[in-house]
Amino acid sequence: MSSESNGLSATSWLGDPIDARALFGPELRSLLDTLRGLSASDWSRTAAGHWTVHAVTVHLLGDHHGRLGHHHRNDFAVGETVEAFIHRTNQEWVDLHADDSPASLIDALAAAGTQLARRP
Repeated sequence: MSSESNGLSATSWLGDPIDARALFGPELRSLLDTLRGLSASDWSRTAAGHWTVHAVTVHLLGDHHGRLGHHHRNDFAVGETVEAFIHRTNQEWVDLHADDSPASLIDALAAAGTQLARRP
């Protein structure tokens, strides 16, 4: 959707903004409780498409880091589409953290998520 072609601003078609920041803390606590309750074998189970629970957790951690300004994505490859870029850089982040233990991922997610939940 182009703002030039329809007269809308880049995001106005999304509707009015919703301030959901008050939900970040409770949602984070719920997620962390769920992750802490998983068995060791649960972390290798498929959770979304071909991604395991471990990989989805790493992906969430990467999203948190990005929102906190800790950019981990490389530049676009020549001729790479936005979709391909997102898939590639998500997979690179997951690969980078493939050997991280569930406990370390939970701790890192708790730290980053708490920082996000406290943002004004």
